[in-house]
Amino acid sequence: MNILPFLITQVGGLTLAVLLDCDEGYMRKKLQERAASNPRFDDNHAAIMNRLKLYKHNTLPVLAHYDDLGKLHVVSLTCIVTL
Repeated sequence: MNILPFLITQVGGLTLAVLLDCDEGYMRKKLQERAASNPRFDDNHAAIMNRLKLYKHNTLPVLAHYDDLGKLHVVSLTCIVTL
């Protein structure tokens, strides 16, 4: 499903889009750590991989659109702060 038309009609025009870019391996590791410390039925390996796949499928077209417009700013999260 392409969510871009929905976003444009519901949100309207954006002056800036920000991507907080994080390594996928790090994200998998953090989700697996969360699953170990606070078990949820949807924090198994297959669910985590599916969640990341859906994120990419739904988000990359939106990011490409705003990047083409020159409105995407990418922040590389090479240093993660634990709150």
